[in-house]
Amino acid sequence: MFVTPLAWICLVEMVIDQLTARGVMDASALYDPPFSSLYAGVPDELFIGKENVIKGTFQKLKAVNSELIARVACRQMQLRIGER
Repeated sequence: MFVTPLAWICLVEMVIDQLTARGVMDASALYDPPFSSLYAGVPDELFIGKENVIKGTFQKLKAVNSELIARVACRQMQLRIGER
């Protein structure tokens, strides 16, 4: 299956939109609409021969989510301390 670079760009734009709207995005969302409309089956289909791209995408989403969770926890702790 040949995938155009336009599909890659669309995928990146959709990830950015999700992160902007929600602040977090679980990598499993890449297997569901609207992402799955870009490829047949799994996101790996977009990057045949470039498996490191999809692996890196999953790692980056996990890191972004972890960072956000840590920041929220820190902010909640700061608010509790400020209430004392």
